[in-house]
Amino acid sequence: MKKKKVITAIILILVLSCIAGIVFARIERRKKQEETLEKILIAIEYQRQNGTFPRTSGHYADEPIYVGYDAIRENEMYVSLAAYNEWNREHGEEAEELTLADIEEYLSSEYNDDGSLRIQSGYEDIRAYVEWYYQIGGDEIIEKYWGELAKLAYECQKENLITVYVYVKDMSIEQLQELIKKKEDPSYEINIEVMKEQQ
Repeated sequence: MKKKKVITAIILILVLSCIAGIVFARIERRKKQEETLEKILIAIEYQRQNGTFPRTSGHYADEPIYVGYDAIRENEMYVSLAAYNEWNREHGEEAEELTLADIEEYLSSEYNDDGSLRIQSGYEDIRAYVEWYYQIGGDEIIEKYWGELAKLAYECQKENLITVYVYVKDMSIEQLQELIKKKEDPSYEINIEVMKEQQ
């Protein structure tokens, strides 16, 4: 009788061990699936974000990883932000003006001070820009803005007999600032000396 109880207890322990092992394996598998899903979602967020920031050669816009500020084409980012800020003003959005300094600060590190990913927490103004780019059609608004600046650049170069034409996307931030001021205020007199500077 005692032997039977011992055998039953051993069988019961083995069955419970097997069940516990199966449950533990399922929990571990689910945990790994959740971690994998989290990594995929973060990669997608990086891919979306990187698509909104103009990149230097050697860096692809759709890279699904953190890419720092050194990969940004500053002059193009400057114009993208000018288009975004203008759109916000025209549409009565209460967003603060986004600047290159904001982008530089944001991209200076992948992580916040508390160890969380910047792409997931904090920096709401950057996230608002990314959403604007995809939800509102920011890419088209930016391209239209570039077209308006190119027209102003052409007119300026033609009126002032500037013989070396500089493609608008190759202009310095200072030159682009002159064009943006003219765009915002048609009576503004463009500083020709700045426009004559070569890159």
